[in-house]
Amino acid sequence: MIFVGNDIVEIDRIKKIFIKFDNHFLKKIFSDAEIKNVINKKNKIIHLSGKFSSKEAVKKALCSAMIGSNIFPKDIEILNKRNGEPYVRIMKLNTNEYKYISLSISHTTKHATAIALIDI
Repeated sequence: MIFVGNDIVEIDRIKKIFIKFDNHFLKKIFSDAEIKNVINKKNKIIHLSGKFSSKEAVKKALCSAMIGSNIFPKDIEILNKRNGEPYVRIMKLNTNEYKYISLSISHTTKHATAIALIDI
């Protein structure tokens, strides 16, 4: 059975939070690997926004599937393969609880959006 999660976030909202809380925001929401992946990018706010939206989409899909109710944003890691394709790693959740998670992230200058599909 496939479950879907979808999210959209305003990039300016993430930018304001990042400016106000800086490292506290980063450490609360993102893993060290995620931070390392985006911190030196030219427009890191767009990438952080995409990862944030992805975490929300994955969480919504997990909730729809009725698994992972105790998963928090930092437990959901959004990483990239060498070709740039995003993939998901979830801490505190055994991979035998789902077959796969597919993720798509898009953004404009104003919004970042993500959709997650989970097959269980």
